[in-house]
Amino acid sequence: MLGLRLNYGLTDGDLAHADPDHLFEILYENDSQIGFGGELGVVLGNRRNVALFLYGYETERDFDVTITTVFGSFRQSDEQGVFRFGLGVEFRLRGGFHLRGTLGTDRADFGDRFTSQDVDGNTDFGVGFVYQF
Repeated sequence: MLGLRLNYGLTDGDLAHADPDHLFEILYENDSQIGFGGELGVVLGNRRNVALFLYGYETERDFDVTITTVFGSFRQSDEQGVFRFGLGVEFRLRGGFHLRGTLGTDRADFGDRFTSQDVDGNTDFGVGFVYQF
C-alpha cells in the first residue's frame, strides 16, 4: 500500500498575548495551512480487510505577527512547521467504508527561536471514518 497526501486547510489559529502593566501586546494571525506526506503499508486478510501502515506528513503555517508597545506598532511574518509520524491501522467495515486509527508523535520546527513550551514529542492520535471509491 502506498498513499500520497496533500491538504490545504482553513484555520482559526489566532493567538494573543497582552501585558497591560507594561503596555505590551502581541497578536498572531493565521488563516490557512498546507500539508503534504504519505503512507506506506501492507494489506492483510483473505478479503483484504485490514491495512497496517506507517505515516508521515509535514504541515506548514504562516503567521502575521503584530507587536504593540509604548514605542509604536511593528509587523512581521513568521512560519511554523510540524512533522507528524507514526503507525496506523485501517479496517474495512462494509463496502467502501473503513474505520481508521493512528498513533504517533511530532517534531516542530521553529528554527533557533526560543519557545515558551516544549513543542516536540507530543502524542498524535487520530480516529476516523474513511470512504474509498
